[in-house]
Amino acid sequence: MKELILDYKLSREEYMEIQTYFMMRRSNIVKSCLALFLIGIILLITKLISGMGISGVWVLVVFPFPYIAYVAFKIRNIAYGMYGGDIKEWEVHFNNNGINAIAVKKKKNMETSWDAICKVWSGRKYVYLFFSKSIYLAIPLRAVKNMDLFNEYMQMAKGK
Repeated sequence: MKELILDYKLSREEYMEIQTYFMMRRSNIVKSCLALFLIGIILLITKLISGMGISGVWVLVVFPFPYIAYVAFKIRNIAYGMYGGDIKEWEVHFNNNGINAIAVKKKKNMETSWDAICKVWSGRKYVYLFFSKSIYLAIPLRAVKNMDLFNEYMQMAKGK
């Protein structure tokens, strides 16, 4: 297969979006809030049917929404501060042997085989390649010029 080279630089907004998606997906905050919401709805319906009134159950229904917004806001603030010291400019080489990701200005190189990729997340704007639980490479889809070749490499990353 032909080598694919992606060259990109992450803006502060993209970086914050990537970090927010990663942290929200890795945590159980959204799942916990959804569970609280569903429990609140069930209790609310049960209390209304039994004629007991709604008392404090409404808090379980309303609380998850502002809490998720607050957590996302805090994560974005943390990511905003992290942007300055993190790697933003990448040159990523895909070939049959694996991936060679080069941090352009930091002069760091991360080379790995396809077998070393633990997980692949695909989003609307980014693809995340995980090398461990917390070490990942986020690739913006805007940087991909040959989507067919990129998809073939992603199949290799997924182990198919």
